[in-house]
Amino acid sequence: MTETYIQFWKDNLTKSRKLDLYKSFKMDYHEELYLKAIKNNERRTTFTKFRISNHKLAIEAGRYGNTIVNRIANHDRKEY
Repeated sequence: MTETYIQFWKDNLTKSRKLDLYKSFKMDYHEELYLKAIKNNERRTTFTKFRISNHKLAIEAGRYGNTIVNRIANHDRKEY
């Protein structure tokens, strides 16, 4: 079962353009150290969502409706 899933994982990595950056630093299937190092469940969940692009940041949320130009323009209009 494990070898079958690892092959499934590798196949999906090669098929996804969205995972290009992820592929550049995640070459092997194994448990990540941060999963044990971050004790606070909420922080660990937030960090995991960020790593797998499952978050509400504009770069990800805008991926499914806005063009990159609109996402940049919206960012530039925010006051800091």
